[in-house]
Amino acid sequence: MNALDAYKLWYDFSDIACSAVRRQKFVDGDSGNIEWDRLEQAMRIAALSFACSMFEELGKKHEQPHNKVLSHLRNAVIHNGGDLRQNNDSNSEADCLAYLQAKPWTAFDPPERPVHGNLFSIDSGKVTLGSGLFFFINRLFDSY
Repeated sequence: MNALDAYKLWYDFSDIACSAVRRQKFVDGDSGNIEWDRLEQAMRIAALSFACSMFEELGKKHEQPHNKVLSHLRNAVIHNGGDLRQNNDSNSEADCLAYLQAKPWTAFDPPERPVHGNLFSIDSGKVTLGSGLFFFINRLFDSY
C-alpha cells in the first residue's frame, strides 16, 4: 500500500465514522439512554486504531514523535482500559505528557485552519481522546 491509498482509506473511514455519530445524534439526540460522550470516545478509539494500522502498513509506526504517541495512545485505549501506565513500554505516559507539553502538532496547524479541540488529555495515567484527533490525523496523513 502506498501513502495515497492509505490516505484515501483513512479519508473514507473518517467521513463514515464522523457522519455516523452526527447522524445518530440528530436522530436520537433527545434519548436519555444514549451516552454521547462514550459513543464519541468509541468512534475516536476506532479512528485511532485504524490510523495506527495504516501508519504501520506504511512503515511509519515510530517515524515521528506524532506516530509514536498515537501508538502509545492506541495501546492504552485498546489493551489497557485507557491507562498509559499499563502499556508494555514504560515510557508511554512520560512520552505522551512531554508531547502534550511541547505541542508539536502545531507544526501541522496553519493559522487559517487550526486543529479544532484537543488531541487527548491524561488524568492519573488515563487517556481521553479529544475532538481534534480526526483533524490532526488528516493533517498527519497529508504530511506523508
